[in-house]
Amino acid sequence: MRLVGLNSDRACIADIENDNIEELVYTKLSDIIILDTISNKIKRQIHIKPRAMKQRAEFDQEIYRDISTEDHIDLQRTPSIAGEVILKMHVEDVNGDGKPEIVILRVDGIIACYDVDGHEKWSFFLDPHIVDLATTDRGELRVVVISGYGFLYAISIDGKLYKVDLKDFSGSPLALTSVDSNAGLYAILSREGTIHLVRIELAKEVFKKVIKVSYIANLDLPKHAESTSLHAMSLSGGSTKEALIAGLSDGTVLVIDLKSMEIRARIKLPDRISRIFELPGAADNIGIALDWLGNLAIIRDYDKIEMYEAPTRRRLVDLDCDGTEEEVSVSTKSLRIKKRGELINEIEGYSYISSYAVDDVNLDGKREIIVAWNSKSVTIYDYSGRVLDSTKTLAIPRALMILDINKDNKKEIIVCSNDSIEVFLID
Repeated sequence: MRLVGLNSDRACIADIENDNIEELVYTKLSDIIILDTISNKIKRQIHIKPRAMKQRAEFDQEIYRDISTEDHIDLQRTPSIAGEVILKMHVEDVNGDGKPEIVILRVDGIIACYDVDGHEKWSFFLDPHIVDLATTDRGELRVVVISGYGFLYAISIDGKLYKVDLKDFSGSPLALTSVDSNAGLYAILSREGTIHLVRIELAKEVFKKVIKVSYIANLDLPKHAESTSLHAMSLSGGSTKEALIAGLSDGTVLVIDLKSMEIRARIKLPDRISRIFELPGAADNIGIALDWLGNLAIIRDYDKIEMYEAPTRRRLVDLDCDGTEEEVSVSTKSLRIKKRGELINEIEGYSYISSYAVDDVNLDGKREIIVAWNSKSVTIYDYSGRVLDSTKTLAIPRALMILDINKDNKKEIIVCSNDSIEVFLID
């Protein structure tokens, strides 16, 4: 299987060296890995150690001074309050040099920018409560970051940091999504369920530039549940984003018209919404909402929303297309196939089965069994249990879909997790 599409907070497929060859860029704890997608070999590994760690250490020192009775604190012997793990990573030309940079946000509130060779461009310690960021390769402001404490930070094309207090914001900021980077339009979701549509821009004062946030519109979501996620996208097939998709803790997915800021459609999944993605590589724009039980909402338009239910532990399906249904049953680490009550095959693994699907993925007229494992892998088996293909995934799979997303008469395997959506094609 070959990875042909990816949407993730911590990974991307991009031609970062401008050589017409795409690389897979992903994070591993505090490192950035750049993988050659043709040879499947690591081209380089960048260990992230930003200069802003000194700012973070000074912040830690102030906190320890407030809570400690000691006269002197050696921070080199004091464990960090927050980890150095990379929370989010974007690959974007944020300094206008025509080359992509790697922008990372760490768990401890440090944001940093590196070139593809691992040289630091800039880094800042913002605050320990950063929740989301957005990047763009257009305009004067290239990076926008929000804090759960009600602050908004922006970094300009020349690497200067700006900060503003969102004093007119209702609630605690939770998620940020870019609506129109050319116009500086962003949508910010609060944990309490209010969406603010804002314009973020630099304004000139007498002796300096300051960041200005203009509130354009807002929408209060239903108050029966907490907000979990937000994503802006186009449903019409164009490049202009005209819809927001919001997820709630009770499984509700809301589709909002950005022009009127009205809820135009909704669907209810069985459990808390984990993530909202845009399906990469699809011929038509498709939004996908994932809940914690592996159910999916497929959003094609305001009036074209369907639920893709997680597979049951036991189902009847005609695998070999002989007119007789087989019984497929899944336990923790095994999948069994019975025909007329007799066990004919059992697939066993060392890790837990997190999801599975049954479909004719190689178009041979018979249905294959696609199994997602907790060990971050997906395997395709034929009716007899023989392995046809397998691949590693970037995160633990929670849901599988088999669709022809680009209308080329070939079926793609779509793997959804809490961290990413990956699209694989059988070679």
